[in-house]
Amino acid sequence: MYRLLPILFMLAVSPESVKKLENLHSFVLATKESVVNIQNGLDSFHATMAPLMMTLAETKAGPQDDSR
Repeated sequence: MYRLLPILFMLAVSPESVKKLENLHSFVLATKESVVNIQNGLDSFHATMAPLMMTLAETKAGPQDDSR
């Protein structure tokens, strides 16, 4: 925490630092939302494709014949 004090003091005396921090905050929030949306999309894709791939694998294997 103490390592941030010089940075906080520099931001406090810098003009328009609040505006720049608000822009940074917006960027970080947009990035977080994008990552969450991508993760949800990948989870949905996996949940949809896993049963389909299992069905295709069973169909490709064909019926099991133990009479050999």
